[in-house]
Amino acid sequence: MSKTNIKDALDTALLPLIQCGNIQRLYVGLSGGIDSVVLLFLCKQFVEYHHSSVELHGIHVNHGLSEFADQWQQHVEGLCEAWSIPLVSHRVELEQKGSIEEVARNARYDAFKRSLDDQDVLVLGHHQDDQVETMMQRLMRGSGLSGLLSMNVARTLDLGNNKQAIILRPLLSTTKKQIEQYANDHQLKYVQDDSNLDTQFDRNFWRLQVLPLIENRYPQYRQSVQASLNALQEEQSCLQFFLQQALEKVLLSDASLAISVLQQYPKFIQQQIIRYWLQFNEIFPLPTQSQLDTIFDEVIAAREDAEPRFHWQTHSLARYRNGLFLLNDSLFPVDHNDLPEVWRGELLDLSFVLLQQSPAKETGLKPDQYKIVWGNPGQSIRPLGRPSKTYKKLMQEANIPPWQRPHWPVLTARGQVAAVPGICVCEGFSQVKGWQIQLKFKLNKK
Repeated sequence: MSKTNIKDALDTALLPLIQCGNIQRLYVGLSGGIDSVVLLFLCKQFVEYHHSSVELHGIHVNHGLSEFADQWQQHVEGLCEAWSIPLVSHRVELEQKGSIEEVARNARYDAFKRSLDDQDVLVLGHHQDDQVETMMQRLMRGSGLSGLLSMNVARTLDLGNNKQAIILRPLLSTTKKQIEQYANDHQLKYVQDDSNLDTQFDRNFWRLQVLPLIENRYPQYRQSVQASLNALQEEQSCLQFFLQQALEKVLLSDASLAISVLQQYPKFIQQQIIRYWLQFNEIFPLPTQSQLDTIFDEVIAAREDAEPRFHWQTHSLARYRNGLFLLNDSLFPVDHNDLPEVWRGELLDLSFVLLQQSPAKETGLKPDQYKIVWGNPGQSIRPLGRPSKTYKKLMQEANIPPWQRPHWPVLTARGQVAAVPGICVCEGFSQVKGWQIQLKFKLNKK
């Protein structure tokens, strides 16, 4: 690949995003190594050539893993200063558990999220060799189709609060040798990470010992692997098309899966629907095959009144009646002391639920100042036009799962229950075209 073609690879990936007019900031993940330095240089040329108003920034994460980490940061700072590019630097502390590669990656992405805002673009320097190495590693772990697809040129990165950034990897069709040639042609200065020679790390083992042997026997292996990845991507797109149709049939209005409908499919399709549902909700890592088997045996196949739950990572799958629910365990228990003294209808974030009022088209809640308390099984409630009943009975009739009932907001005034949001308005507190109380449950802390 010539120098022009490397530039074209960036233009092809980046120019459509810039031309849409929504992108204001472009961040380059900058370790100081050859890949990221070449990428920063390419992005600098891109902004200058296209006279773009997009702001170009570097973003560096100092993991502190190497004795040279501070020197690398100084090199990056000097490079950005010489090229007049603003730099954001993060120094992170890594937890001493699990794979150090995985821990470092998670810390790096957490740092990225702290710097990025809605519609920002984060450009990373992964190339074709990285793509092959990632696929080989995941193949050894027994990954399925979605895992083997490794990295995409573009994907979204959830930032919380309904904000998303875009991650762009424009050099996935570029080999390491081509990047090295480009750096030499432009006399770019970069740092050498000493850990890249340590074969105790899986990626280095593949890069330094296994893949050179494959290349000796199959010189075109990169192109062959890329062709396989392209074919797998087409098959994945086809699979997702049909899974989306199946999910729409199985998904209930409360975001749970209808088990009776799910079980109409063969078990292997049920598993794919559940995986797709979890991916749709950005739940990673997905359950392993062994964990899926447990979910089917102990949760889905359980009696409707058993209320089983399966925990993994920070989430769990729970059954209530005919529904399979996805729960974020970190949202429970809710701090019952963290409630406002008075609620006047404003948007209120109660950890796992958002509460807000809007004008009712017909009869709603009388506008007033209300106190919020949490549901109590013995509370006496008199829904508008209906007999009095306990809170527990009301929630059972409304098909509310047991784990939500203790954390359900209840509006009171003058010592009486005025409304149970999403369920009923009570006698004595209604008004034509009053408030409609909107209740939105959250799966994640966003």
